[in-house]
Amino acid sequence: MCIIIAKDKKNRLPKIKELEYCFDYNNDGAGFMYTDNGKVIIDKGYMTKEDFLARYKTLCKKYNNFKDKCLVAHCRIGTAGSNTAQNTHPYALTKKEWKSIEQGTSWNL
Repeated sequence: MCIIIAKDKKNRLPKIKELEYCFDYNNDGAGFMYTDNGKVIIDKGYMTKEDFLARYKTLCKKYNNFKDKCLVAHCRIGTAGSNTAQNTHPYALTKKEWKSIEQGTSWNL
């Protein structure tokens, strides 16, 4: 079963150790979803724990630890489809999602 961590504007930010644990047990890829300037950003395709955590740290710096912002992190266990960057989550409900992606690709939805 995949793991989804959701932080609303009031909750604390997930700790690095918590994200490490999630990826250790759900290591078929990971991604993030958050808002920026009123748009939903999907940033996914992280296939190693190191890349996933590095991106998390970068996002936390950029967005002031998501103070007053929401964040979703998703760690996948593949049950259908191949374990590729394209099949990591979260998924958008738009046609853009079906395009081939590279690690760290973001969309302004």
